[in-house]
Amino acid sequence: LQKYLGSIVAKKAPKIGDKVEHTCTLNGTFQGVVIEVLSTQFIYKTADGHDRFCLFREIWKKLDES
Repeated sequence: LQKYLGSIVAKKAPKIGDKVEHTCTLNGTFQGVVIEVLSTQFIYKTADGHDRFCLFREIWKKLDES
């Protein structure tokens, strides 16, 4: 468990403009572009124009821009 938690904490925060995919256990998976980075979370805008919040400790990944 510590090994797993350590890898989450060590994940590098996204930058503004990065494309991300966020998996929310309650609402599903969303993709968007990062518009703000805070101390423990980031905010991204989906293609539908919705702003969504993601904590760094949640399930997310940076998408390739190619």
